[in-house]
Amino acid sequence: MAKPVKQITNIVENGLCIGCGLCQSIAGESQLELIMTSEGSLRPLEKRPLPAETIERVYQSCPGTRIDGLPENQITEEMLVDPVWGPYLRIDVGYAGDPEIRFRGATGGVMSALASYLLDSG
Repeated sequence: MAKPVKQITNIVENGLCIGCGLCQSIAGESQLELIMTSEGSLRPLEKRPLPAETIERVYQSCPGTRIDGLPENQITEEMLVDPVWGPYLRIDVGYAGDPEIRFRGATGGVMSALASYLLDSG
């Protein structure tokens, strides 16, 4: 097994981090913070070495460690195939209607806006 402190770094360095903040929610803000990079992306920064069990929990939960595509039996001939994202029928653009959520949330605040709506509507 790789040195635990390298696992989060490897996820970031290999371009698999999506800036979701799940690692920070697991490790805690006192141990790990999200910083804005010069490219405008949120990335984790370890404030101190994380315990091996915390690294393992992050690794087991991180979307960057889950690269699964559609099962072969679900890929149809009308689908286009992107070399990174895999097969797709169409790609749409979306963003939060609330400017504060849109500019503070990752990727246009779509998930934050949906979560907010679900919480508000019960």
